[in-house]
Amino acid sequence: MNFFAHLRHESRWFLAIGGLAGLVVVAFVPPLSTFDAPSHFYRALQISRGHLRPVRYSDTQLGGRMPRGESRFAHTLWESYWIKHRFLTVSGWSALAREQPGDRERIREEFTNTAVYNPANYVPQALGMGLSRIFTPSPLWEHRAACAVNLLFYLALVTMVIETIPRFQAPVALLASTPMLLIQSATVSADGLNFAAPMLAFALTWRLWSEPGRGNRPELAAVPSLSVFTALLKPTNITCLGCLCFLPSARFGSRARRTAWLAATFAAALAAWLAWNRPYLDVNIGGWYIAGFPPVSAQKAWLFAHPWSFVHSLYSFLHISLPNQWGYGYSDVGGWIQDPTYAFVFRLGNLFLPVLLLNAACGAGRDWKWAGICLGQAAVLLVAIALTLWLTRGDPSVDYIPWLGGRYLFVFFAFVLAGWSSLTGFRFPAAGWCLFGLGLAMNVVGLAAILAPTVAMTAG
Repeated sequence: MNFFAHLRHESRWFLAIGGLAGLVVVAFVPPLSTFDAPSHFYRALQISRGHLRPVRYSDTQLGGRMPRGESRFAHTLWESYWIKHRFLTVSGWSALAREQPGDRERIREEFTNTAVYNPANYVPQALGMGLSRIFTPSPLWEHRAACAVNLLFYLALVTMVIETIPRFQAPVALLASTPMLLIQSATVSADGLNFAAPMLAFALTWRLWSEPGRGNRPELAAVPSLSVFTALLKPTNITCLGCLCFLPSARFGSRARRTAWLAATFAAALAAWLAWNRPYLDVNIGGWYIAGFPPVSAQKAWLFAHPWSFVHSLYSFLHISLPNQWGYGYSDVGGWIQDPTYAFVFRLGNLFLPVLLLNAACGAGRDWKWAGICLGQAAVLLVAIALTLWLTRGDPSVDYIPWLGGRYLFVFFAFVLAGWSSLTGFRFPAAGWCLFGLGLAMNVVGLAAILAPTVAMTAG
């Protein structure tokens, strides 16, 4: 109790909403029904059994050999969901898990889209799976344990962000408790960790930027370690470290110490990034999704020959697609929800956005330089994500960037919000608290609209 008493109000509200909604997700959302869930499940399972690197079968096929029980469990659920359109019930999932054979036999599975990810993305899920196998061989409980530990990591990291960041606490709590982020963080997905960890590095950097005097040693020691961990997450996250370049020399005592600290931090992060990602830079992920998709080398050759093709695609996204992406990122949690629910939560998300923007504008205080740094960081990250998706899944003949939106953009949205907050900085704390309460209520309504019918469908 004393621990919670010392937390900020924003942290307490976030933990209350996130903990309750997250437990409902773990218990009642159909297993492996969220985005790319089977691939995330296989990758986490592979890591939990000590196989850190995937097996490369071809330029389009990466994966490994999975235990037969877990493989059949995933395939049976997938067939039930997307072929028979039946999401079963909790008792049905349990019965299916009991039917699976032992794990001595191994089945080849391909999950190229997640196989390229570093094991750092699946630390919570792999830990949960390992703990589950101590008590039961059930693939259902293996999945549930992975989801539960993933949720705990997400709640802990976001709470650390709220407690560490010098301002902007309420917008972080509001963004982190949106339906998409919260539900993804309570599944086997790596999206929750890929939001929370870069945000914690950003919070520590903002604290070093804003506090007067020389930065203390624990923070200066924590940032490089967290920077390396962030670089080991999804490959584009390494661009989130650019704001470190703008830390003033006063935080280090001298310009020479600052230069040495930055050089060591970036060298370690880049070395870790290259050590993991270099073998997979030529993997044809698009070819795993679509047969006959051109290899990455052909995409790169087209880019160098027609650089304005990508620029024009990105421009089209910015002025046509980007305004629509917030609603998808707020509501599009998975294929098990019904269309009326999806439409309602989509509209709720569009109403939530101005509340979030107004809340971010209240009570932060202006800092023009930091606003520019945040918005510049957001631009760099967006270009990195867009370029990656364009090279791996894009069609040069079509003037758009596929898959760019929704859950890929939460860290981008956070940087934009932070820049907006520092740019406006209206000191209206009472209005900020009212907007914070309204935003939390909207998130609760959105979560309830998704989870109430889910529980009704699966609790039997």
